[in-house]
Formats: sequence, structure tokens, C-alpha cells
Amino acid sequence: MVPFPSAANGLEFTPTWVRLPGWGGVGNAVGKKGSANSLHFTVETSSNGVIERDFTVGEVPGVLWSPASGADRAPLVLMGHGGGTHKRWPAMTGRARLLMTHGGFHVACIDAPGHGDRPRTAYDEQEIDAMLRARAAGEPEGPIVDIPSEAGLALFDAFASKEKTLHVNPGRHKELPRFEADSALRFFVRHLGRAVM
Repeated sequence: MVPFPSAANGLEFTPTWVRLPGWGGVGNAVGKKGSANSLHFTVETSSNGVIERDFTVGEVPGVLWSPASGADRAPLVLMGHGGGTHKRWPAMTGRARLLMTHGGFHVACIDAPGHGDRPRTAYDEQEIDAMLRARAAGEPEGPIVDIPSEAGLALFDAFASKEKTLHVNPGRHKELPRFEADSALRFFVRHLGRAVM
């Protein structure tokens, strides 16, 4: 393995994995040594069997959650979010915990532009305020796009994967049924495998 980006932060680099010695975490590497897109860990905490590490990649802040014990190598699941929330929004931390405890994965979540710890423009502020007002009033939170079912199914069929599933649930975006999170976990375990001991 070639050191990346420095021995001071305990990282080693291979083309597909970042190994975090001493705690067994791994993830996809981003950037070259010393580049503006290098991965930098800033804070590390541990509680309840979870190691939490804040990081930045260039100007993008994120958090990496890993099991405190377990596999030496495991797949990394990257999550993003919107809705004016933060990378530590309860829905994100809940999904991360599910993926860690039942799939053995490492999970990273980044703040989307204009969300969490990323700077917001005046336009971002207006959009988020409008969304929050609509949510409080029980109104749709964004534009309603009516796609005829035939067109939606044609788009789904156009995806190249031979193994795919389509999940459609009535209700609001934030009212996703719990069984869908379990279904996503099964999908990741099936396609990424479990942690390698």
C-alpha cells in the first residue's frame, strides 16, 4: 500500500480502499496526496460501539460511521441528503446505524450544497424557507411532477441492471415505511456482500 495522504493521520491508500489502521475501517479514496480534494479527518469520537469521524473532502464536509469492532475490511455506503437538513439528521443516523449493525458496512454521509455545514446562498435560504413553510402547512414541499405510469415504467425498464426492484409508496417523502429501509439493507447486503473478516 502507498501512504495516503500522510502517516500523521493513519491512512494508507490502495486504488479501491482506504484502510484506517487501528480500528479496521475502510472506504473509497478520493483525491491524490496534497490535492484540493484530499480526505482529511478532523474529529473522532466513539460511543455505543460506533466510531464517528468528521471529515472534509475539499470543501465538502461529512461524517463517517464505523463499527468499533468487527471486520478488517467492509464496503462503504455513501449517503447524501437534502431537505434543508444536516448530515446528522436523525433519519440519516438511523439509516447509518441500520447499515452498520445489520450489514457490517461503514457509512459516510455528506452535506449537500446549501445544507448542513456547507455555505448557503440567499437563493438556498429562500428555497429552504419555502420548503419549511410548505411542510408546516401540510402542503407539497416541492414541485409536483406527474409522470404517467407507462413513462415511469419505461424509464425503469431502461436501466441496464438485470436485477432491479421498483418500490412505490403513497404519502410524503419523509413518510417512508420502515420496511423500505430493511429492503434497502437487504439490497446492499446482496450486492455489496458483508464485511470481510
